[in-house]
Amino acid sequence: MSNYELTLILNPELSPAKQKALTEKINKFITNLKGEITEFSSWGKKQLAYPIKKNTTAAYFFTSITMPPNGPAKLSQFLRVEENLLRYLLVAVAAKPLQPKSPSQPKITKQPKISKTPKETKPPKKTTATKTKKTTKK
Repeated sequence: MSNYELTLILNPELSPAKQKALTEKINKFITNLKGEITEFSSWGKKQLAYPIKKNTTAAYFFTSITMPPNGPAKLSQFLRVEENLLRYLLVAVAAKPLQPKSPSQPKITKQPKISKTPKETKPPKKTTATKTKKTTKK
């Protein structure tokens, strides 16, 4: 059995009774697949980021479930046919949730090394050779 999260986006024009009937129908299908519903919550009506089937708001529902490996394919096939369901998202989650680090353990991150600019090099001093005059005796 694997853990999954299912998010449903329903047509906002459905009455609360029809929304409840649809979610119960989906939950019953999950239990018929030998799945188990561990959490179910309603997130209420929310504004959509973009219109879906000419709707700008929708009713959101979230469900945590455990199902056998062949369950997600059958559930997706079932959800695609449902006409009052605008969108759904079925995601596999890890068996054990990750535990956050305790606050007493500081998070250690390596600082990137900052390259130092090379010291400016001064051009060598020009030394002027002194010419010695050769004196010639006549």
